[in-house]
Amino acid sequence: MKVEELFQNKDTVVKEIYEKILEMAEGFGPVVIEPKKTSIHLKNKSAFGGVHPKKKCLEFNVVLSKRIYDDRIKKIERVSANRFHHYFRFESASQIDESFIQLMKESYSLLG
Repeated sequence: MKVEELFQNKDTVVKEIYEKILEMAEGFGPVVIEPKKTSIHLKNKSAFGGVHPKKKCLEFNVVLSKRIYDDRIKKIERVSANRFHHYFRFESASQIDESFIQLMKESYSLLG
């Protein structure tokens, strides 16, 4: 699967959100982009983020060592004693704010 294929038949805003997230993540250091069948993993040494393009929005999961609370989070999964997957839903690139960037940076460092 190629990255571009995951954005076919999606609103243009979905790709804009992805590009903004990717730009922010690349500011932390090297990022490996690993397309899957329905998602894209962003990796340092391990996947620190998961991109899930939807028709009109983008869901992004961040791996953290603690549970956090944010109105943009749609689901939280506890995958081990010290690992939580937080699923954010973004409908515009303007929702990518400093607090989210800091969480993504924390995830990048945690899995690096």
